[in-house]
Formats: sequence, structure tokens, C-alpha cells
Amino acid sequence: MELVYLISSLSLAELSAAGWLKLKRGDWVIVSRLHPPLDGSLGEDRSRVRHANAALVLGRFRRVVVSCAQAWLATVQTVKTRFSVGRFLKQSARRDGGPARLWALVFAQAPTAWRQAG
Repeated sequence: MELVYLISSLSLAELSAAGWLKLKRGDWVIVSRLHPPLDGSLGEDRSRVRHANAALVLGRFRRVVVSCAQAWLATVQTVKTRFSVGRFLKQSARRDGGPARLWALVFAQAPTAWRQAG
């Protein structure tokens, strides 16, 4: 038998068993969408940074990159293509406007601003 602890701000009276299961599954959706790009494309699990503040800052930057990548992927993904965060990194490193588009996306007020840059 496996014992699993779940932490929530809701009390047992406020959340049914089905509600707990939904929360748990929701957590796995986040993990399954965030971990592969962080580890596969950005090598987060291989990081040798041990200073707590440096690890926190690098983690935040990695998550910003993944967020930018997901915004870009949402605009270029089609039924016939399968782009990834790695492809986004290659595209953003190109000399023909890639860095300008990335810069515009990071500091934009609208996620589509990268289209006008470059």
C-alpha cells in the first residue's frame, strides 16, 4: 500500500475525493508540460549550480524561456509540424532577426509582439 500526501489550502469538508483527484491530475499536467522542455532542451537536471540564489535565478530564466517558446509554438504549430523548445532556441539564435524577436517577446505587453520585430 502506498501512502500519498497532498497539500491544499482547502479543508476536507470543502473538497471531495473527486476534487482531490482533479487537483492531483492538474499538478501532473503542469509537470508533464514543463519538465521535458526544462530538462531536455535546457538541461535543468544536469545543472551543477549549488548556490541557492543562483539556482533560483537560473530556474526563473529557464521558465521565462519555456514561456516564450510556448507562445511562439502556439503561433507556428500546425497539424503537420511538430516544433519543440529546442527548435525555438535554434530559431531565436539565428542572425536574421531571431534575437530581436526574442527580445521583443520577452519585453512585450502582448505575446504576438515578436512578429513585428526583426
